[in-house]
Amino acid sequence: MDKKSNALSRKTVLGFIELIIILGLCLFAPAWSFNYWQAWIYLFIFAASAALITVYLWKKDPQKLLEEIEDIRGVNHFPP
Repeated sequence: MDKKSNALSRKTVLGFIELIIILGLCLFAPAWSFNYWQAWIYLFIFAASAALITVYLWKKDPQKLLEEIEDIRGVNHFPP
């Protein structure tokens, strides 16, 4: 794996984990409980669909995935 591919892998995995944690906080914090089966179902379906899309882009169009990651992080919103 070259440096660019390794950086893309790291950004993708860390961004995905960050997304799931933030979504989990948004779902479970208002309930003050992890005993909320509807939130677990929603989180699972969301994570599975996002993972499928991410894996598809990772294999078919890594440049598009990198662009999407940079757009989400606000890198491309303010060009020099």
